[in-house]
Amino acid sequence: LHNVDVKLLGDMQMIYAKLDKREAGFERFKLETRENHIILCFNDTGEDFGQVRSNVGMTLSSLVDKSSNVDFEPIVSISYLMDIIGRANRPAEAIVKVDINVYGPQSIGVPVGNELSSGKLWLQKPTHERDGIVYDNPHFLKLKTNGTQLPRKQPMKQVISEGASNRRKREERLRKMVEDVYKSIDRTRHLEAVDGGDRVVRKLLKHQEEALGFMLERESGHINDRYRLWETIELEGGNKEYRHRITRAKIRTGIRPNERGGGILADEMGMGKSLSILALIMKTLDDGKEWARQQENSPKVEEAIRRSRSTLVIVPSALLIYNWINEIKEHLKDGVKVIKYHSSDRPKSLDEIADSDIVVTTYSTLTAEFQIKSSPSLLHCIDWYRIVLDEAHIIRRRATAFYRACDDIHANSRWCLTGTPIQNKLADIGTLFAFIRAEPFTKAATFRKYIEVPFDQSSEENPTLAKDRLLILIESLCLRRTRDIIQLPQLRQRVRKLSFSEAESKQYNNTKEILLRMIRHRVGEAEQSSKFGIFQVNLQMRLLCNHGTFQQPFSWHRRSYRDEREAIASALGQSSEITCAGCQMPMPIIGSSGLGDGFYKQCAHVLCSECIEQSNTSSDGEQTQHCPVCIRWLRPMVDSDQMTDDDDMANCPSNNKLGDDDAYYFNDEGHSTKMNALIEDVQRDMWTTKSIIFSCWTRTLQLLSRYLDAAKIPYVHIDGSCPLKQRQIKLDTFAKDDETPVLIMTTGTGGFGLNITCANRIFIVELQWNPAVESQAIARAIRLGQKNKVYVTRYIIKDTVEEEMQSQQLSKKQLANLGFDEDLDAGDGGGWFE
Repeated sequence: LHNVDVKLLGDMQMIYAKLDKREAGFERFKLETRENHIILCFNDTGEDFGQVRSNVGMTLSSLVDKSSNVDFEPIVSISYLMDIIGRANRPAEAIVKVDINVYGPQSIGVPVGNELSSGKLWLQKPTHERDGIVYDNPHFLKLKTNGTQLPRKQPMKQVISEGASNRRKREERLRKMVEDVYKSIDRTRHLEAVDGGDRVVRKLLKHQEEALGFMLERESGHINDRYRLWETIELEGGNKEYRHRITRAKIRTGIRPNERGGGILADEMGMGKSLSILALIMKTLDDGKEWARQQENSPKVEEAIRRSRSTLVIVPSALLIYNWINEIKEHLKDGVKVIKYHSSDRPKSLDEIADSDIVVTTYSTLTAEFQIKSSPSLLHCIDWYRIVLDEAHIIRRRATAFYRACDDIHANSRWCLTGTPIQNKLADIGTLFAFIRAEPFTKAATFRKYIEVPFDQSSEENPTLAKDRLLILIESLCLRRTRDIIQLPQLRQRVRKLSFSEAESKQYNNTKEILLRMIRHRVGEAEQSSKFGIFQVNLQMRLLCNHGTFQQPFSWHRRSYRDEREAIASALGQSSEITCAGCQMPMPIIGSSGLGDGFYKQCAHVLCSECIEQSNTSSDGEQTQHCPVCIRWLRPMVDSDQMTDDDDMANCPSNNKLGDDDAYYFNDEGHSTKMNALIEDVQRDMWTTKSIIFSCWTRTLQLLSRYLDAAKIPYVHIDGSCPLKQRQIKLDTFAKDDETPVLIMTTGTGGFGLNITCANRIFIVELQWNPAVESQAIARAIRLGQKNKVYVTRYIIKDTVEEEMQSQQLSKKQLANLGFDEDLDAGDGGGWFE
């Protein structure tokens, strides 16, 4: 059955991440029937993938019910799936076409064919089938050639797919090409070092002054001819024409194209990009006022649009709003009018917002307002002097609401701040070029024609044309420097390999056997296998590595949704997105509430901050709110006295309240080899330095707190349940109080957006599937202001799932350095040692 429509079920980002890890070029699903619906499930975990459209589903479900001898195997190209999912905004828009191969004994071929044709379904010759089978199509037309009947049955040869291999080769080619581009960037380019001026109280470093000079050059349009995209061609008679250096388009009017605008500041993380931007804002305050005055006095295209001198800064999370505001307070003179446009108390007056110098908001807030069609978004009713995207790679997918909301903003100039403009494909930086209005690359088709297609069609070893063109664009529009130029302290890393005690090893092996036996026995049981698959097995094993015999023996009646949320967030990484369970809007991982622990403990729903603020589900006298999504699900059943078993709703609260109750999670006594080793390392030189301990699990930090208390080690504790204002107070205490040598925090809340240079020892309790999560955590200390060598210690339990994770991490890091993606393990003293 060719090109059967399938609508996605479940979380798109999780499905995308799962497919991205596949080694095969094609995904083969298993097919299940549920109440006359046909559901496609992943073979390894049993998790739902999608639902076949109803008319096809009814015919197939009838066949499945009638015959146990018929085997349906859905199959589809993984690269095709990832492309469709990557372009969709929500599951409803992700309609994929899947081939379904039908296997069975020849004796039932004709009745199966009749059943399918009665539902207007027709069998076609498959392109990817099992080896060693015979193709017999009951719908095959009986034709004669020269009086000879053509055979209906035909031997088939299995098509061997090189899909995964080709994808890996392409990634490696891309990595090598962009490395060559980076090495080829003109190092002799002279950038004027511009002083930050009187309004900036901190003296800029040389590379920051050069960044300021680059940005002023781009915004003024006074660009060196060497770095213009339009070159001047002298004609006979003294005339001139201008030719685009990439597209070769010509302008013969004699008027030079205006290349004034913004660009991409792509310095590595930790080099002070935000201070460079703040210096630019202060340097051009008067220019912004004059521009806004001229625009207001000129003929208006849109009467509803207000012109403003202000710069709009968009950040991934509320935490980074505070980060920017703190930097403004620390580095700029008083008198700068700053507006925090976030949460329910954000300004509602257009005049108040427009009459400011800097406005800071989040991608989620901007997008939430943009998607409300009944009333215009205030931020979209202003023509800004400048817009700045912090962590701009978040908008790298054009199909997302994030990109559309940012792209639709009116602005005089546009800047992207990102240490990783290329995540894993060329289109990532193409999207940034489109956002900054780098004509003619505002159209995806143009970038694809002149950059992506030449790369795809080039010889395997030498994509010269694509490389040369990308070099032209980057030299013109992008400024990228590495940490080498600011001589940050060395990074020294080590891995401590530990062995379980006998009791820990016994509990680990027993738990593993229970879980794997369940997986083996329940393959094909859709409901159970979708709720408990390989992901949860690995989760339980990893938790045991941290908690040892403090962890209570595994119970089928206990499920910690919080552990799962935190593990999922770490697996996806900070630059990924997750869908809000309330409004169904995608949001950055670090902007979600999923890492929190005090909001709702009995479900796996993740909500954006806007949905949390707008939901008031607590009863009178209650201290905490309940999950508003679960309240919506449960209320109709409560009202009608028709409560059902919690298994009927996979994401709703369990009737069993033990799952996330601390009292039922840990034993009162126990032994953790990893915790003992960690405390031993922290106590060494404890009062001569400061230490940060990262874990992705709040539970692990709770057990660690027990150990720190027992060892009488003072510490501060930050996790997702800590309010932002309280978090800042704790960070200040850690930085300034000599009697507080240790900070413990979850990677989801502390591994991104913070500057903690007072510490030079980092302890990572457990390895992460996504090594970028660890790199971000380490980067909190490896940045401007750090004066000491930084030591990083990781812990691995031998003969466990953690050793497998270590080998996978090393292979991932080889591919993670695509384009400008950062690898903190590179450089002097950066190697791992045991």
